[in-house]
Amino acid sequence: MTAEVSSQTEQEGARLARIVMAVDLTDRMSRSRARQTVDQFGEGGISATRSRMLGKQLRSLAWADAKNSKAMADMQRLAVKVRQLGLPKSGRGQKGIVGRLFGFSKKKLDRLNASREELEAMVASLSGSAESLRQSEVALDGFEADIRAERDQITRDIALADAFESALVAAVNEARANADLSDVVRFAESEVLFYLEQHRGALQALNAVNQQAALSLSILRETNDALLQNMRLVTFATRHALDVATMLRRPHEVSGDDRDGATDAQAGMEALQDSLRELAQALDRHDAWRTSSAARREDALLELQGISERASRDGDYA
Repeated sequence: MTAEVSSQTEQEGARLARIVMAVDLTDRMSRSRARQTVDQFGEGGISATRSRMLGKQLRSLAWADAKNSKAMADMQRLAVKVRQLGLPKSGRGQKGIVGRLFGFSKKKLDRLNASREELEAMVASLSGSAESLRQSEVALDGFEADIRAERDQITRDIALADAFESALVAAVNEARANADLSDVVRFAESEVLFYLEQHRGALQALNAVNQQAALSLSILRETNDALLQNMRLVTFATRHALDVATMLRRPHEVSGDDRDGATDAQAGMEALQDSLRELAQALDRHDAWRTSSAARREDALLELQGISERASRDGDYA
């Protein structure tokens, strides 16, 4: 908080304290105005910030999480398909170039090409899921903006409540020092200061919830970013494997006497095996990441949903 803002806050706190100490308890309007100085930190203000922070968040979170779940499901389907194909990780154990082409590796190559359309469809779905996941980040951006606005508003409210309390306590102490035991002093102590302390505590609790929401949101963003990176690696590796397999679609045209063709075929098969190895490694890394991050993401999502549901139901953030 800048010095200028701090000075303005202190001035506003002093103004509110003067309103309370100048109250005419016999006048309904005057008394109502004095009560409003403290009520602005209570349920009305909290309800307003709750609306800003949580009004649309459940829908946003549900939509964003559906995109994440779809992307995870697409990755899982591709991993299952790759394992079903039993694609080779190397060409060891085959006898010569022709053996690698027409023996074990040829069967794997045929199986890969036979599943080309299915794999291409999976990759297309994966790309679409990645784009949807990127778009869902917009929903999280809105949530993050709400949290920042909420944090700033709460910080201002707490600072003003502190300044108000400080000025009012000083005024009450001065009155007591002057042997002023009027109803106004008792009103300031028993109604204004008492409820101000309660309302400030509610604001501090809301601030703690805001910080927890920000932490949970950062976990969701972190897992989304990691998932997108995994999807990019797997998509690239799958497409590269299919591109190489296209060049090896007609291995029967290569003969043992055609040294140039055999050399090209060997290079192509090695390139295919390298791309399949990269694909397998990318899928393995994703599976290990999914296992380690799933619990953290689920906990973060449940925390945010719990906050939203409790506040929407009964206004209780605890």
